[in-house]
Amino acid sequence: MASSEERELALVAKVELRIALADSDVKLQSILNTYLGPLLLKLASEHVSVRNKASLHQEIQLPVAALLQQFKEHAESPLIRHFDLLYVQQGISRLPLSERLSLLPVLIHGIAADTAKSLPHGSQLFNLLLRLLALFQLPPRGTKDDEQLREKLNVSKEDAKFLSFWFGKLILFTAVRAGPDASDATCPGLSPNEYQFLTLQGKPGVWDPSADGGMNLAEAKVTASRFLVSGVFTDDERFLPAVYASADANSRIYEIGDDILKRTLPNTDLEDRH
Repeated sequence: MASSEERELALVAKVELRIALADSDVKLQSILNTYLGPLLLKLASEHVSVRNKASLHQEIQLPVAALLQQFKEHAESPLIRHFDLLYVQQGISRLPLSERLSLLPVLIHGIAADTAKSLPHGSQLFNLLLRLLALFQLPPRGTKDDEQLREKLNVSKEDAKFLSFWFGKLILFTAVRAGPDASDATCPGLSPNEYQFLTLQGKPGVWDPSADGGMNLAEAKVTASRFLVSGVFTDDERFLPAVYASADANSRIYEIGDDILKRTLPNTDLEDRH
C-alpha cells in the first residue's frame, strides 16, 4: 500500500501532467479551476518532498475567486495564504471587469481580522482593494442602492472601522525617499509601521504610476475619499478621515472632506471623541 507521501506526490504529479497536456486555454482554465486549490493545500503537507513539488507552480495563473476564498478560509495556514495571495495578485488584472468587481465583498469581509493575523497580508489586501475601488462605480448618494451598499459589500462594523482608519492614513500619506534602513521611513501623521503598511513593506514603485503595477497616489486618495461618502460608512466612521481630507492641498480631496464635514458635524458628538 502506498504511503501518504507517495499518494500526495502522485496527486501533484497528476496535476502537473494534466496541465502539461492541456492543449487549449479553455482546457487549462478548467484544470486550474478544479485542481489548483487542492494543489496549494499540499503546501501544508507534513512531507517536505510534497511541499517542494507543490511550490514549483508559482508561474501559473489561477482562478482568482476560488483562491481568494481559500485564503479567507485558511487563517491558520500562513504558507497556503502566502501562495493564495501571490496568485490572486498575479491573476486579478486578467479577469474581466465584472469578475474583478465581484471580488469586492469577499476581499472586504474580514479584512480587519486578516490584517490582525498578518500585517503584510493585510497591506496586500488593502492594496488590492484600492485597485478594485478605482474601477467601482458608486451609486448616487442617498439612493436605495447607496443605503444598501454596506450590506451588499458585506462590510461589518469592524471592517468599516478598519477601512475608515486606513483611508485616513492614506489621505495623510506622502511617499518619501527611503534611506539606508527603509523600515524606518515615515511621513507626518504616520508611524513607521503604518508607512510600511501603505508601501507593501517598503516595496519600491508601489506609488510610482510608471512602475509595473504602481498606482497614482493622488487618484487613490480621491477614490478613498469618494468611497467614504457612500452608505458603507456611518457619520462617525467617516468623520476623522474627512477631517484629514479637508486639510489636503488637492482641491479634489479637500472639497470631498469639506462636504462630508458639513453633513456629519451636526450629527457628531465632538465631546465623545478622544
